[in-house]
Amino acid sequence: MKAFLLSCVFTLIILSASGQQIGFSGGYCTNQFYNFIEEGGHTSALYQDGTGYRFNINLDNIRLDTIALRVSIHFEKFTGALMTSDGGQGGRSTTNAEIEKSVLGISLFPINIRIFKELKLSVGGELSYLVGSEVTGSKKNNQHFGTRKLYQFT
Repeated sequence: MKAFLLSCVFTLIILSASGQQIGFSGGYCTNQFYNFIEEGGHTSALYQDGTGYRFNINLDNIRLDTIALRVSIHFEKFTGALMTSDGGQGGRSTTNAEIEKSVLGISLFPINIRIFKELKLSVGGELSYLVGSEVTGSKKNNQHFGTRKLYQFT
């Protein structure tokens, strides 16, 4: 643990010495699932909004020729759930699922405009990669003629 703390302090000293700035941020996230299939008749869907968190490490004033860049690396984890059903006179199908996803990303901001002393507007782009996804739940198929299938997925 001491080695980790010393390496963090050493990194901050090196970054400060070269004119760069480092920052850490994080926060609480919420998400929403959307359904693009028309509901009606025997089809229905219920989505439960999820929560999560995000942590960022920001490096400011990284010089690339004459451009001062801002780079941010982030990790984000969020959850959610859904329940769908579809059926008619011959049977019914339901799906219940809980979803958990982890994302790692990098942001690059080549345009940085200082509006006030404490306020900077940064414009750029972000690339993210899904590093983990877990879906747990079940799917049930019921038929009037006694055939019933239950599928568990993890």
